[in-house]
Amino acid sequence: MELTDTFVVNEIMKLQRIFELKQEIRYGEARTDAANPESVAEHVFGMHVAFEYFWPLEDPEGKWDQAKMRQMITFHDIDEVVTGDKIGYLKTEADRAREAEAQQELLKEIPSTLRDSIAPILEEYEQKESIEARFVKAIDKIEPVIHILNPAGKALLGRNGTTVEQHDSIKLPFFQEFPVIMRFYEVS
Repeated sequence: MELTDTFVVNEIMKLQRIFELKQEIRYGEARTDAANPESVAEHVFGMHVAFEYFWPLEDPEGKWDQAKMRQMITFHDIDEVVTGDKIGYLKTEADRAREAEAQQELLKEIPSTLRDSIAPILEEYEQKESIEARFVKAIDKIEPVIHILNPAGKALLGRNGTTVEQHDSIKLPFFQEFPVIMRFYEVS
């Protein structure tokens, strides 16, 4: 597979077709915000789609632990139940410390069957020492890129005043070891 600009753009458009599920509101209801804000759960869904796409391309021999990565994806942002979401380049050290505290608070509040399963996975994700954790972090960073490559996403970046330098600062460090994801980012 040759990762030409045209190929990458076409693949992103195909992924965005599945991402449309993130905007389909259940029970016949409608979103009232014309800007189509995204929930953390919708981001997690997008990460699962991106994982399914990129994993076989970055790990063609299938050596990485799929179940572990899927669990990391599902629960990586649980602290945001307490802290809410904040754009990565705006986060301070105090914000990151609050996220870590919130994660621990939430782990104490959830059923022990979940806590016992999730806590070690979240620790591994935060440490970023395993290939699985680093790959999931890269997926966490590429998913919003796929999400925003449409008119509504471009408007969101404009409203937030996001610069290329700010965007790169929270994305590029996590793509270095994943050439396909890096190529998608370069083309986007």
